Amino acid sequence: MRNIETIYIFGKTGVGKTRTVYDNYKLNEICRVTNYRHGSISFDAYSGQKVLVFDEYRSQIPISEMLCYLDRYPVQLPARYMDRTACYEKVYILSNLPLEDQYRDVQVNSKETWNALVRRIDKVIELDSDGKVIEYKKERYKR
Repeated sequence: MRNIETIYIFGKTGVGKTRTVYDNYKLNEICRVTNYRHGSISFDAYSGQKVLVFDEYRSQIPISEMLCYLDRYPVQLPARYMDRTACYEKVYILSNLPLEDQYRDVQVNSKETWNALVRRIDKVIELDSDGKVIEYKKERYKR
């Protein structure tokens, strides 16, 4: 098992969500995921980086898969030719949407599944256009 810290950062376009991550790590420590294709994802660019970034996230990955990617148990990441073993310790989910706007159907139809996602997220942070950082207690998101 590994310790994973998951941070959800949201805010309007241009407030510095992605820059916040890149300012805190070396380039070779980050794998930035942007290739969400029809509910499927490929981790071709992942090569053992300690930081995984889901950028511009809008519930593109089925929640059952996302729960596995955020879990502390070993997981194979789907990639072309050969899957990759997850070694990351930090996950950032970056979005223009507040957390409560992700997986709306799951929040209504499968509260336990939604709560499993919330349990895996350690911090929820909003970056506002004035540069202010607002951290929310994750309990507010439980259903």
